[in-house]
Amino acid sequence: MRPLALLAALLLAPASVHAEDSLVLHPFGSVSAGMGFAQDNGTVTAASVATASLSGVGAMGPVVGVNVGLDLRYGDLLAGARIGYQRSWLRQSLDASLSTGESLRASGSLDQGILALARLGWCLSGLPIYLTGGWVWSWASTSVAVHDLGTFSDTVHQDGGAVGLGVQPSISENWFLEFEYLLVFYRRVDLPTMLGPVLGVQVRSVASTFTVSGGYRF
Repeated sequence: MRPLALLAALLLAPASVHAEDSLVLHPFGSVSAGMGFAQDNGTVTAASVATASLSGVGAMGPVVGVNVGLDLRYGDLLAGARIGYQRSWLRQSLDASLSTGESLRASGSLDQGILALARLGWCLSGLPIYLTGGWVWSWASTSVAVHDLGTFSDTVHQDGGAVGLGVQPSISENWFLEFEYLLVFYRRVDLPTMLGPVLGVQVRSVASTFTVSGGYRF
């Protein structure tokens, strides 16, 4: 019996080592909820001459989302990618006084976005910690009000690069939690106004979110 046990151990040991270091792919889905923060800064131009700066007040509100993606594991190394949809309620106003004496208020609400993110990290004492980055496309409801000239409302698209940090503790073999902080640097966008080329309003946004997700690996 002893020689048979020794032979079995020699045959099984390489297989177990290979299995531990083999590449494992897991498609996954998750739902997320958390809080978002936004800060806008901008400029107002009249007749192609810069006349005022817009000072923004930080906005805070809830965010929810759904995600699908692919996790890759090789030993303690982890990588992956995900695509997500996020609904948010972040509203803020920016005020300025024009050189002509009129007051201007630009307000907006960051409504929804599409996230395309990659991740790379390591398991420290069994806890996956990762860096993430990619691109975010968002849509915002905006309105620009000029004193005595009325209000113009529209929807604008904005996009920008994102970076973040996360941890992904497992609840079971398939179920997991995810805690993630993401910072998005949107590119400068033009807000539509009723005065067209005569009056231009440009805004640059920085948004951040902290979310908690629950997910399942298939």
